[in-house]
Amino acid sequence: MAQWLLHPVAARIFPSSNLGLRFISVSLLKLEKWKDKIGFNNHAKTTKYLIWKKFGFCLTNIDVKQRKLILEGNLDPHSLYK
Repeated sequence: MAQWLLHPVAARIFPSSNLGLRFISVSLLKLEKWKDKIGFNNHAKTTKYLIWKKFGFCLTNIDVKQRKLILEGNLDPHSLYK
């Protein structure tokens, strides 16, 4: 397994009621493992994941219809940048 898969590729710091701040770090390996074992019940989360997997990023503030168009190849995600 490539070493870069084990390193964090996404991190987020956000407020937490009991810790002040909470830091979340995800590696590709852990994300894939979680997806395979648990998966997504929410179609919106699934489409976000699929776009991220295909393009390496997923835009915020777009709806499921737009994400479906992107996945079908009918909408270029780069065209949504302002």
